[in-house]
Amino acid sequence: MNDTRVEEFNMDISAEKETESPELHDNFVEDQKSTEPSQDISTENDTDDSNNSSRFKDDHEVSTKLDSISSQIDGLQNEFLSKLKNDAFKDKLIDSLHQELQSYKTDLIKKHVQSMVVDVIKIIDDIRKLSEHYQSIKPEDLEPAKLLQILERIPGDLEDIFFYQGVKPFTCSGNDFDATRQRVLKRVITSDASLENKVAESLKPGYEWGDKVIRPEIVAVYLYQKLSEEHETGIYNE
Repeated sequence: MNDTRVEEFNMDISAEKETESPELHDNFVEDQKSTEPSQDISTENDTDDSNNSSRFKDDHEVSTKLDSISSQIDGLQNEFLSKLKNDAFKDKLIDSLHQELQSYKTDLIKKHVQSMVVDVIKIIDDIRKLSEHYQSIKPEDLEPAKLLQILERIPGDLEDIFFYQGVKPFTCSGNDFDATRQRVLKRVITSDASLENKVAESLKPGYEWGDKVIRPEIVAVYLYQKLSEEHETGIYNE
């Protein structure tokens, strides 16, 4: 009888276990399901943190590059403005030096011209005095030889003025024509072929200022031409 009770007790325990196991199983499954979303959320949070960190790093690099570009642009702008200021200063300095040089040249020219003008004025005054003197003399008392000497002295006085300014008269030596220092005013006909283009006569002196000829010597030059016996020589003006 006791064995019968033991068996019944065991059967009851087995039945309870069988009835209780589905509920425990369901609870275990639910516990697993409840824990799985937390793991997914944790994974998503880790991914978001990684993405945010990467974005922050990228944003920081972009910001750094933009700051560097902005700094370079500011540097170029400053250099450009500085160059503009330097160019403006150079232009102003060049203009100032040019004006000073022009003023110096003008003053220098005026200085030389003024001294020459003063000398010419003296000659003008002398000629006027001479004219007044001879106007007061009766025609029969005039001395032509003395008047001629005075007139001949005037060109010499003017050439003295030129000499003080560095201008000198010249006459070429020899009878070979020099086109760089002489100018033909007359042609003298000759039957001598050896005299072709030779200087026949110096008509007016030339003038040179330093190494520069400002007025060539005026000359007459031979022109060869076969002539008849009654026309051996002749003169043609240029």
